[in-house]
Amino acid sequence: MSEMVKHVVHIDGAEERLRTLCEVAIKDKFQGDESMTERVKNRLDKEMDSVTKYGFATIYLHYYELIHDNQLRPSQYYVYGTAASSVICFLLGITKDNPLDLQMPLYDEFFAWADGTREPDIELEVDMQVYDKIIQL
Repeated sequence: MSEMVKHVVHIDGAEERLRTLCEVAIKDKFQGDESMTERVKNRLDKEMDSVTKYGFATIYLHYYELIHDNQLRPSQYYVYGTAASSVICFLLGITKDNPLDLQMPLYDEFFAWADGTREPDIELEVDMQVYDKIIQL
């Protein structure tokens, strides 16, 4: 059986852009709540360590752009998968639930197993009314 090869578009400066988007979101979402701001920043640092180590920033940016460029509302799509419960996805607006509110633990397996051989598991189901619009991009 042959091994499946994935081709991911490289985005120059993806890690920096991802971090900037997340930091702006922290300011917007948690302004005045220093305790939650600190918790989210700590979690973001841990997640970004894995994302940067394994080169997965482009994956998160892809989902961010797909949702935001198409101006999808939460009722038009559903996100699942282990990485979908990351604080990065929450800060990017990919998911609506803060994993810290839900007390979801952070596992390296969310991102890349222990050795970086598996990309983040984020699955996106799109409402059929907007599906055709998205695949034409």
